[in-house]
Amino acid sequence: MIAISKSDIARFYKKVSFGFGPDSCWVWLGGVNTRTGRGTFWIDGDTRCASRTAYRIYFGEFDDSLFVCHRCDNPNCVNPAHLFLGTNSDNQKDLYAKGLRCVKGENGPGSKLNNVEAKGIRELYSFANISQRQLAKMYGVTQTTIHNIVNYKTFVEVI
Repeated sequence: MIAISKSDIARFYKKVSFGFGPDSCWVWLGGVNTRTGRGTFWIDGDTRCASRTAYRIYFGEFDDSLFVCHRCDNPNCVNPAHLFLGTNSDNQKDLYAKGLRCVKGENGPGSKLNNVEAKGIRELYSFANISQRQLAKMYGVTQTTIHNIVNYKTFVEVI
């Protein structure tokens, strides 16, 4: 659990440009992670993602395994009305549905699998309790390929 004090919240607000109107983005003006391009905020000597911090300020604690996703798709938006929790799979599906993720599937260069096989892989993994390693051997691909399919990093259109 991350303790966010009143002084942390006051510092947080000083780094936000509040948009005009109820649907406007609140843009993070503070530090940015140069690798990810996402806003960062320091609490207790540790750097935190600004959008995750905004979510905690407005909605409280949440499972750290969940993603804080953006309805507006602005990675530096901290408007709580634009934020929602989801799994990695939820986030990938959302990005794909909005056309923001170029996801390779059966038409990808060098693809060894088709959409029917990808759907079968997900079903076998979810319902038959077959491991990713076993599926990789069955389909003649790497375990990483299976991991990407079952986690909706590839073949997202196959739902």
